Amino acid sequence: MTQIRLIYTKFLFAQIRLILVTRIIFIFYILSCGSVLSGSSAFTQNANIDSLKKVLLTAKQDTNKVNTLNTLAWKLKDSNPDTSILIENQAIQLTQKIASSSQDKLRVWGKKSIARSLSNIGVYYWIKAELTKAVDYYLKAFNIYKEIGNKSGMATCLANIGNNYADRADYSKAMDYYLKALKIYEEIGNKKGTATCFGNVGHIYSNKGDYTKALDYYSKALSIDEKLGNKNDVARHFSNIGDVYSDQAGYPKAIEYYFKTLKIYEEIGNKYGIAGTLNSIGLIYVYQKDYAKSLSYCLKALNINEELDNKNGIANSLSNLGNLCLYQANYPKALNYYLKALKIIEELGDKYGLSTILGNIGSVYYGQSDYTKALNYYLKALKIDEEIGNKNHLAIFLGNVGQLYITTGKFAKAEACLIKALHIDKEIGAKEGEMYREKWLSQLYDTLGILTRSGKNLNLSGYKTISGLTAKELTLKAFAHYIKYIVARDSIHNDENTKKQTRTEMKYEYEKAQIVKENTEKEKKRMEEEKVSRRNKLQYSGILLVMIVLFLGIFLVVRRIRVQVQSALNTRNMRLTTGALFISFLIFFEFILVLIDPFLEKITGGAPAFKLLANTLLVVIIFPLHQFLESKIKAGIFNTDEEKLSVKSSSTFFKTILFLFGFMIISLFNVSFIDKKDSLKAELQKNIADTSRVNTLLYLSHIYTVQNPDSAVLYSTQAKEIAEKINDRKRVVKALRELGWAYYTKGDYPNALHYSFASLKINKELNDNTTNATILNNIGNIYQYQGDNFNALDYYKKTLKIYKELKNNNGMATSFGNIGNVYGSQGDYPKALEYYFNALKMDEEMENKHGIARHHGNIGIIYYLQTNYPLALNYFFRSLKIKEELGEKNSIATTLGNIGNVYNEQEDLSNAPDYYLRALKSDEELGNINGIARHLGNIGIVYRSQGDYNKCLEYYFKALKLDEELGNRIGIGRHIGNIGSLYTTLGRYKEAKQFLDSALVLFKILGAKEQIKNQYRYLSTLYDSTGNVRESFAAYKMHIVYSDSIHNEENTKKQTRTEMKYEYEKAQIIKAQEEKEIMRQLVAAVGRRNKLQYSGIMLGLFVLFMGIFLFVRKFLRQNQTALTPKYIRLSAGVLFISFLIFFEFILVLLDPFLEDLTAGAPAYKLLANTLLAVAIFPLHHFLEDKLKEGIFKTYV
Repeated sequence: MTQIRLIYTKFLFAQIRLILVTRIIFIFYILSCGSVLSGSSAFTQNANIDSLKKVLLTAKQDTNKVNTLNTLAWKLKDSNPDTSILIENQAIQLTQKIASSSQDKLRVWGKKSIARSLSNIGVYYWIKAELTKAVDYYLKAFNIYKEIGNKSGMATCLANIGNNYADRADYSKAMDYYLKALKIYEEIGNKKGTATCFGNVGHIYSNKGDYTKALDYYSKALSIDEKLGNKNDVARHFSNIGDVYSDQAGYPKAIEYYFKTLKIYEEIGNKYGIAGTLNSIGLIYVYQKDYAKSLSYCLKALNINEELDNKNGIANSLSNLGNLCLYQANYPKALNYYLKALKIIEELGDKYGLSTILGNIGSVYYGQSDYTKALNYYLKALKIDEEIGNKNHLAIFLGNVGQLYITTGKFAKAEACLIKALHIDKEIGAKEGEMYREKWLSQLYDTLGILTRSGKNLNLSGYKTISGLTAKELTLKAFAHYIKYIVARDSIHNDENTKKQTRTEMKYEYEKAQIVKENTEKEKKRMEEEKVSRRNKLQYSGILLVMIVLFLGIFLVVRRIRVQVQSALNTRNMRLTTGALFISFLIFFEFILVLIDPFLEKITGGAPAFKLLANTLLVVIIFPLHQFLESKIKAGIFNTDEEKLSVKSSSTFFKTILFLFGFMIISLFNVSFIDKKDSLKAELQKNIADTSRVNTLLYLSHIYTVQNPDSAVLYSTQAKEIAEKINDRKRVVKALRELGWAYYTKGDYPNALHYSFASLKINKELNDNTTNATILNNIGNIYQYQGDNFNALDYYKKTLKIYKELKNNNGMATSFGNIGNVYGSQGDYPKALEYYFNALKMDEEMENKHGIARHHGNIGIIYYLQTNYPLALNYFFRSLKIKEELGEKNSIATTLGNIGNVYNEQEDLSNAPDYYLRALKSDEELGNINGIARHLGNIGIVYRSQGDYNKCLEYYFKALKLDEELGNRIGIGRHIGNIGSLYTTLGRYKEAKQFLDSALVLFKILGAKEQIKNQYRYLSTLYDSTGNVRESFAAYKMHIVYSDSIHNEENTKKQTRTEMKYEYEKAQIIKAQEEKEIMRQLVAAVGRRNKLQYSGIMLGLFVLFMGIFLFVRKFLRQNQTALTPKYIRLSAGVLFISFLIFFEFILVLLDPFLEDLTAGAPAYKLLANTLLAVAIFPLHHFLEDKLKEGIFKTYV
């Protein structure tokens, strides 16, 4: 038995030694990993890793060691993922023993720990871009989590698998896994996980180019994490949103979100996040060609990453610096930065980063025309992306290779690469990539068409594989792909606009509901205020009635006392009645103060000293009444000589009172001052006859502006000359305005602007803001009709600003409408609707039917342009109904014409002409030649739709004739273009060319880009009809060039405005902070003033009371018995007034507490004041007795 036991003991010790040795070796291994890492600043700088090493040495329980190993591996994942994998495997080995434990709790913990380690290893392989291995480990972890029923772990694994497929650009599989994870997270109520999944889904949509959905999911994720207070995640979502705007070239918005991100990272001290965000900001400035700023931010990011020894971050910063140099065509420097980044990325084994940097190096060599090296690097990048299955990058680099082959003349290879790239783009739903590939295919076929047409020796590599097509056929292919490119581009833009518009409509409906809610709340508040007012009135009436009863009661008591014979009781009764009278007067005094308080507040500005002064004056007025009633009461109780006091004594008394309070009144005037600001406005009176003549001429000009603008020019010119002669600058301004408007009606925009600016210059000197707003609005109209939307928008916004300052709601509503018009003409329909709905909301609040009708019409136009014809008709008919009620004949014609347009687009050829004819008839009655010309043109369009070309031409020429008479060059150009287009349809190509060329020349002279764009489209159709494909394609490209020019100008200027707005808002924030600080200082100053004045008042009261007793002492020395009654009255009066002031002073100090206590109810406040008066009276009575005893001891 002993032998066996001995053997067993030896075996046990051997096993223990083996375990200890194994663990010591393992710990030594971990520490050796640490010592290797300690050479890097990342490890030494990270106190957490150092502390983990210590924990690992001292940990006794296996569970603690496993947790520490997990944490350590996770900390090292970015800098050394291979080491993380080794550590995690050691953790698994250590955990397997725990997982096989007989204890359920330990076994479950062990399996959960193994699953966590497997999942972490999946992450580390994901960092190494070994995606297949990563997915294998995630699936192993998922199965264990599923076995133990750990749903949170299952969801995490599914989300990680989604990440892997997302990196391969296999978006459908990625989305599938994300949605599975999301479902579990929502089931178990894991909000953090839900937010992460929303963010991941957002990434998928962003990569596919569906930016609206991307923003939607990022916003959902942001909302959850903001509620949870996850600042790090909030910052990440802001950054993702910034990326979306960056991808859409919305750089100002992107920078706005990146700065939000940066602010949070700085608050929480996340240096990795700070560096990454600085890189993002630097990249935006690269895109904006602000290279100095870009360099500054990239270098800041590089410095932080170097401090952290964050190799990924360093590589990213170097890559961005390379991008900066590449954009500047500084190829040697760009190559230097890229090669440095490449070296680090190769060390890290980051295959994603490797493919990106290789592609960038290829772009450098492409820029240097070193096509062999460029191709070599592009192909290296392609090979890596094929290995890791990154479809998004595959499409991009195939596209780059295709472009390179076009440049080097290898057209067959170019075609193959571009078609393959296009196929991948369509497969993964990358709309933006699809757009670029269509564009480059168009470029390829266009180049081939040019070469074929030129007849040169085309013995180029690979050309024969595409050969067999004629130049015309190649150009047709180029044309077809170009149209697909435009469709794809517009699709991206229109998707955004449609969704944006939906949000605007929802916002309008919400705000409309809010208005109803606000009105309901206002009505409820008004009724509550009325209720409080009725309560207060009732209580004030009750208080007044109680006071009347109180005074009557006092005198009834007095009458009863007079009947009594017990003179011994007279003294006590006198005390009671005079006390009741004193308290009644305190209450009466406070009652009057409550009633007049709002007026005192306005007069005194809330200054305690001034309020006290007013209260003192009120006391002086009240005191004689108190003195009179008190003397009557005393006379009623026992006969004295007091009632024989003469009027002369009373007069002396008042003089003495005024003298005693004089010093106090004078001192109060020294503690404040009154600012008075006087502003005078002068208007010149002119010769009545001349001014009347000017007014008449201007009135005539106004009438003829629409009917005959040439006559309007004549009349307003005469008015200007007379006004200048009599030096009536105001009327000169008006004449110049009318001239500008007349030229605007004629379509002579340069002259219209000239006279409008002249009127503005003079009017600014007159400081007439209302007229300034009108002129600025007119200038906006002129620019808009010139197609200069940027300047139009600028002047409309200047107009809006003035109207806001003037609080002119009508003007504001009009400006909102005009701004909507600009956005409408830019094709930014959601923005247009937003402003139209703002205008509509304002006019609905004002019940301005004219404005409501106008805005309904404008909203109808937007829906018409969006081909939403039912909604367009809905709003047009709403507008028409109101206009007919108001009798607005001029605008009725416009609305009828718009309804005709909708029916024409719907090919409702019965209703369309009917409404056009009604519109024509209305304008003929009004003599509105502009409108008549427009309707004639529209009727011509209907006849064209019906195929009645002769009738169509007849109406076109009628319209042309009228616009020629008016000198309306825009109208002339439009009709000539329509006639040319019709001649194309009729096969009269020579005439069509003449008319279309004439229209094009006219619009180029006028600088009307919108119309130039349309003429090129007509010319493209003409050339296509004649079989001249090359010219047709060229004209169509010019049509697109002008479309893009209009769009790009607006975008550039919009960005400038956004940057200015950003700077302005930043300045406003600083200003608001400064104003807040000024207000704080002002509040502090007012507090100090009040404290000082309260101290002064207290000192004044103290001096007053001391003065009374000094006066008594002086009286004792004089001992003039004959003057005793007078001094009794005088001292009692001064004491009474002092106590009233003292009473009010205490009430002022207690007012905030009483207000909270009584909720402002007069009855409760009066009750509190009464209790205070009752408390004060004994003190008053005591002092009054002492005074009387001091004057003569036996009087009472």
